[in-house]
Amino acid sequence: MTTIVIKENSKAAKAFLEFVKNLSFATIVETDEIANETTKKAIAEAKKGKTIKCESFEDYLQKVK
Repeated sequence: MTTIVIKENSKAAKAFLEFVKNLSFATIVETDEIANETTKKAIAEAKKGKTIKCESFEDYLQKVK
């Protein structure tokens, strides 16, 4: 599988997307951002409730040491 990231909303980008939509072997998956493995892991932990709750920024600094 190949991933193509289109970073602009120009006429050329729109034309390219229309071209790809007409290909029988291609699928377009729209996303705002492609997350790396570290980000995916952090999102999964947050969904499971594995978070740090802090009263202040100083409290945060103490907990993450």
